[in-house]
This record gives sequence, structure tokens and C-alpha cells, in this order.
Amino acid sequence: MDDDTRSQQSAGYICGTTKDDAERLGRGGWIVGVFFSEDQTDTVRTSEQIEVKYWSFKRGDGASHKAKLSATIEWSLIISGKVRARLGNESVILKAGDYVLIHPGTPNNLVAEVLEDVEAVTVKSPSNPAAKTVLHS
Repeated sequence: MDDDTRSQQSAGYICGTTKDDAERLGRGGWIVGVFFSEDQTDTVRTSEQIEVKYWSFKRGDGASHKAKLSATIEWSLIISGKVRARLGNESVILKAGDYVLIHPGTPNNLVAEVLEDVEAVTVKSPSNPAAKTVLHS
């Protein structure tokens, strides 16, 4: 995608490449959310309705990723690779093309075990960075 089509703030939209934007923005993979309101150069990414994150892990990584409990609804799509996720009290294998919808209050860890290098996108609603509680084992 050409740089001149990346951000059309005055037109009210943005186009981009998920992985590239996630790396370039330096916000831990987040590319849309309420937290962009502090960046006056990229206000078109600001949304109180949703948060969008691109994430990736290499096979064997993820051990430091803790389970969490969220007050928001969360939807994730596995773009490539395979993970063992913990959803509530269950262990679920998710692979490329699979998605999961997690309702508020459901303990979860989508990367309990990274079985193959994985890339994914997560969408949360509403945008509330304080809505997550990390669960300690």
C-alpha cells in the first residue's frame, strides 16, 4: 500500500497493513483504540467503540503470557499457525482460519501454548485498556 493512501484523517478513514502498522506504531500491536486520542498526528485511529490488535508469537513462546479476565467482549482470528488456548476451564486448539469470541468475565489465555508460529488479530469492544485483569497462577 502506498504511503499517501495510509491515512486520510480529513476523510475519516485509514487504510494500512496490519502487521506493518502494528510494528511501526510501537503500541504493543494495537492499531485502533481509545488510547490513540493522545496522539494528535493519528487521531483517525481513535475509537471508544473498539480496540484492534495484531499479535504474533514464535513456536514455544507464550509461556510468559498470563491468563486474563476482561470486562469487554473479545474476538480473535488466527491468521496463521496454531495455538493451544485456555478458555474458561477448557483447552482448545485454534489454527489458521479459526476464531474465538470471548464474553466478559471468561478467564482466557489464547497463547497458553504456541504449537506453530502464529499471527492473529484481536478486536475488543468497547475500547477500555483498564478492562483487563491478569490472573496469577
